[in-house]
Amino acid sequence: MFRAGLPQGSVLSPYLFLLWAADLAEALRAPGTSPYIYADDTAVLCSGNTIEVARGRAQTAADALVAWAHHNKMLVAGEKTQLLVLSQNARDAVRGTIKVAGKTVQAKDTLVLLGIELDRRLQFGAHCRRLRKRVRPRLAHLRRLGGRSWGLDEDALRTVANGYVRGALEHAAAAWLPAAAPSHVELLERELRGAARIITGCPRSTPTHALMAEARLAPMEERGWTLAARLLGRALALPPGDPLRATAEASAPARLASVRGWRERGRLAWEKAGVALPVEPVLPPRIPPWRQTSGVTFRMDVGPLRAGAAAAERERAAALHLASLPQCAVWLWTDGSAAGGVSRGGAGAVLVWPDEETEELRVPAGQLCSSYRAEMVALVTGLETLTQRDRDQDLPIVVCTDSLSAVATLRNGPAAQTSPLGPAAALS
Repeated sequence: MFRAGLPQGSVLSPYLFLLWAADLAEALRAPGTSPYIYADDTAVLCSGNTIEVARGRAQTAADALVAWAHHNKMLVAGEKTQLLVLSQNARDAVRGTIKVAGKTVQAKDTLVLLGIELDRRLQFGAHCRRLRKRVRPRLAHLRRLGGRSWGLDEDALRTVANGYVRGALEHAAAAWLPAAAPSHVELLERELRGAARIITGCPRSTPTHALMAEARLAPMEERGWTLAARLLGRALALPPGDPLRATAEASAPARLASVRGWRERGRLAWEKAGVALPVEPVLPPRIPPWRQTSGVTFRMDVGPLRAGAAAAERERAAALHLASLPQCAVWLWTDGSAAGGVSRGGAGAVLVWPDEETEELRVPAGQLCSSYRAEMVALVTGLETLTQRDRDQDLPIVVCTDSLSAVATLRNGPAAQTSPLGPAAALS
């Protein structure tokens, strides 16, 4: 029995919290003021043509926050509030003070928000130095795992380095790494090169490009381009009206000639890769998890088969498995492929009706396309064509595909679908 709140991990907790805190965003929204709320972290960006105007709007937002908290029987800890003045003029930061719940809050040189340390000029030098201190002990741990007589091999060390070292360096890196100054990024490059030397055993005299190629680690500078292009694609794939999509579609004058944000770098990377709009939406309205998809059985086992079975043995097992399925049925065979698994995708399907009439389908899956997407396009094309045909609906349908990943994703149910192809296949 719970007198207040919900048990940890409850699926209702996030929704109830959003309903409870929804009016906070409205209370903070005003001309020149934009609230940003992530879970229980609230930040407000106040802009103005002078520091006095921006400070006045920040004070109004602080007063609105205190009033909202008082209305909801809460207290605001003014001493825990952070203030940062974003300006190229150092004198603006000196005049940056506001009152929060009776406490004077003085603007500081940096501000930590969701694990990212922002500085006044948004060059992320303090953040890079903070990350460098954070990964130093991790490099020491990685070095201890690389003993010659008992340590991990190169592939295992690379896996640990990518997850344990690079994972720490790239926390939310798509948002800050493209805009970080090159001299600050170099601090992180040194730590990454240290991980590369541990992985490969190369001496310090090894040229940088050869070291990173041998370790199969991408430099932070290259990762900045990749992450910017990926974030831009994800943002433009969001529904119209989403704040992140609106930010991606907007354009702003360059703050510094030598610094580019994730939008500019992402567009440049797209141009080099030959990517053009539109972007397929990745977060469509999902099928409600309580909607039942009855009458569907997934069979991912063909066997039993012993490990290392010969091709003839596997072929006999597949034939026996197919013979056990309903023969008086509509059979759908699908296949998809992409060149190198990343481009020029194509999808095909063959419908075989009980009277042995066949119908072949061929559709493109996209210029930039993974093998998984090509397989899903083939499934959706075959199922949609099948539902459009005026045939006997009482016949069972047997779908055969060689994509275990596609079948596994569909088998996980409506809530597991993350692209328009999954719901389309499920609804078909």
